[in-house]
Amino acid sequence: MSNKQKLLIIAIIAVLTILGLVFLFIPKTQLTLAIAPSQANIQIDNGSTQRVSNGGKLSISPGSHTIIVSEDEFTRYQTTISIKKGETQELLVALVPNTDAARERLNNPTSQDIVQRFNGKTLSTQTDQLDKDYPILKDLPIEARLYRVYPCNSILHPGDATKIAVCVDSDIDVATIKPYVEQDLATRGYKVSDYEMIYTGDGSE
Repeated sequence: MSNKQKLLIIAIIAVLTILGLVFLFIPKTQLTLAIAPSQANIQIDNGSTQRVSNGGKLSISPGSHTIIVSEDEFTRYQTTISIKKGETQELLVALVPNTDAARERLNNPTSQDIVQRFNGKTLSTQTDQLDKDYPILKDLPIEARLYRVYPCNSILHPGDATKIAVCVDSDIDVATIKPYVEQDLATRGYKVSDYEMIYTGDGSE
């Protein structure tokens, strides 16, 4: 082997070593998995389904992604995330069990901790959404002499925790009390047309 060939091989090795070191120290964009049950299937966008375990990590490209987490005997969960280049983000998911066998798989301290964290995060997200969509909440309940205004369950969106109605309880008939309520809300900066208004009590008959 000539000296020229030796120098070429050394140069190639040096370049590959440098590239390897650069790749090693470039921050990776990835998801850390906090999932219950401890093993599940994950599909990112329209890619192939991967079998993953709690505590594992997944490399992912920067940007917005739709993620589906599924497992036999559990309700499938879908979410959308946005992740930046070089960022490490936790994917926290607790699947809802549909059978006794599935519930048994969650009957351990690690899974229960994830379930509690996930439920707490979901509740916090729902509360934030309510505060954003219903600014009137900061003034409710309103206790007036002839009526009471308070948040209540939506009739138009039953079962949706991010939707509420504004209830008015009064002993006076709706036609009489309604203008007073609307004026009261208007002076506070709210339009009744922005809300699902429900009149209850004896005055609603």
